[in-house]
Amino acid sequence: MVFKLVGALARALHDNRSTEHTVKELLSAEGIAFCIVEKVDKASVDGYSYIEDGTPYIILTRRYDRIDNFAFALMHEVGHIYQHYLDGSRSDCKLSIPDYDNESAEEKEANTFAANALIPNEEWRNGPKVRVNPTMIQRKYTQWAIEKGLNKWIVLGRISYETGMYKFRSDESRRIG
Repeated sequence: MVFKLVGALARALHDNRSTEHTVKELLSAEGIAFCIVEKVDKASVDGYSYIEDGTPYIILTRRYDRIDNFAFALMHEVGHIYQHYLDGSRSDCKLSIPDYDNESAEEKEANTFAANALIPNEEWRNGPKVRVNPTMIQRKYTQWAIEKGLNKWIVLGRISYETGMYKFRSDESRRIG
């Protein structure tokens, strides 16, 4: 069940067409409530998940209107639902700033889940080898993404997340479709 949902979500995110609607339908079919709220003032929150009365909830914010951010935040919260809530290991829904800021074990697990759900690690390891040059990285990884049927911005977002390099030239295709 979890692998089927994660695969369907990943395909919808890489496709990036009617993305918010498709995500809501896929999650709803699995009994997961989903909503999007506007940016939370003075808070750098992209998503939040919890379970209430047996129903899992995922809430994403519109802090950024970028598919790479949306995709990672969504899969991160899906990771929390399946790794930390549905197994019964966690029942509270308290936001712990120290856990978030210092990347607790749960946050690291959800980050790993998200990255691997969007681009499986075995595929990621076979990505192009390029010099540390933002223009060259963007060109080679965009080509690789197209060949693999992946969204180039999700691929470039993972590079940014893993390397801290954020100097890629953005275009309209980066917006949530």
